[in-house]
Amino acid sequence: MYTLKSVNADNNYRKREALEFAEKALKASIKKLDNKMIVQSYIFKADLYARYGYHKESFECINKTLTYDYYNENKYSQARIKLIKSINYSKLGLDSLYLKENKEILALLNPNSEVNNEIKILLRAISRIEDYYEKHQNKKVSESYFKMYENIIKRKKPDVFVAEYSNYLGNKGQRLLEKKIYDSALFYFRKDLDFVTKKGETAPYYQMKNLGDYHYTIKDHRKALEHYEKAIKMMENAEDKNSEYSDVYKRVSELYGIIGKKDKEVAYLKKYTSFLDTIAKERKPALENAILEIVKQKEFEHQNTKNKIWIYLALFIFILTGLFLYLKNLHQNKNKLQEEFDFQISEKENMLQEIRIKSKENQEKIKISINDLVEMAKQNDLAFLVNFENTFSEFRKKITDISPEINNSELEILAFTYLGFSSKEIARYTHKSLRTIQNKKYIIRKKLTIEGHIFLNIWVKEVILNS
Repeated sequence: MYTLKSVNADNNYRKREALEFAEKALKASIKKLDNKMIVQSYIFKADLYARYGYHKESFECINKTLTYDYYNENKYSQARIKLIKSINYSKLGLDSLYLKENKEILALLNPNSEVNNEIKILLRAISRIEDYYEKHQNKKVSESYFKMYENIIKRKKPDVFVAEYSNYLGNKGQRLLEKKIYDSALFYFRKDLDFVTKKGETAPYYQMKNLGDYHYTIKDHRKALEHYEKAIKMMENAEDKNSEYSDVYKRVSELYGIIGKKDKEVAYLKKYTSFLDTIAKERKPALENAILEIVKQKEFEHQNTKNKIWIYLALFIFILTGLFLYLKNLHQNKNKLQEEFDFQISEKENMLQEIRIKSKENQEKIKISINDLVEMAKQNDLAFLVNFENTFSEFRKKITDISPEINNSELEILAFTYLGFSSKEIARYTHKSLRTIQNKKYIIRKKLTIEGHIFLNIWVKEVILNS
């Protein structure tokens, strides 16, 4: 009951009311000791927090779901969490993590599933991947994900997949508009508006924006203004500070400049810059808090992995114990058993000695020159980090002694840095954005407590030289 009330409040942009009902739903599920309901309530709250821009609170809810067996056994819940994490990452500007989470959803869920909720999550993930590649100017890959989305949604009933079908109509119209097929683009935009208006579940912000884009493109400035201003009004009523909305303010300012209304041109330009300033001010502390929660989440996952290792180890010991008892019963003669045992120990020692010798020989063979390492880095060779660590054998130990939380991706960036690659070069050779590399370097500095006035490449060289 509380969840339905929260959904209704959310659809009508009543944020505070939506969060209050979500909290009541969570308390009710905890009172009933229903693990499934508790996980679903945490996920619902995490989703609301993510979309409303409360990223720290969203990650706190996500971390709480990880402690329940129901979450770890349910792929749909795992996919929902990944979608929510991607929303947080998108709003925090962590593009590579945003893409990673959505691609992992595709690996979790079956596109031929008969469960509607699973298909809805899958479609949203596909749409976000498509949008990522569109923004990064990779039209070919973006188009392939749109086709994937289109093939799935055409097999579904629009009345069941309301948001997903509306998203398809809007994206189809935008692609046709980009190709200058104006009549068809307008057809899809109007169809989307009629569909959403008929359903009455949400305010048609995106539909008004799309119609504004259409009239702007065909240079019907007054109609473009009419639709953009309707979209802005809906956005401001929703009090939603989504960075993608800022472009609408900018577009409206531009249009008022074209029709000669300088006062409104200036007013909307101020709104545009003010909007961006607000987003920037809110994003920095939100990013820092979110990173702390992400670290907690990784620590929890690491602890879970350690627990599993202990379970497997106990099982292994149990099997060994059973084997030992079996051998003991099989061999009645104590002296014979002792002889066999001594012989086995001797054989194992010999084998270990051979392995040590071969391992030492192999390590000598693996060590390669700096020039070879540079070439491997430029080729983004998967064996690059392994060969780097073999060449600088104390490298990983020295770094992880300072910060055990350092992961392989961050070690790779440190290796690149030691070899003299700039951030731009690292981005180019690892096929990542410059912003992603800069963000990773920032996180590395935090983990390793490197002061801002110290150059990262000098710091890494000192670590390796001291090794």
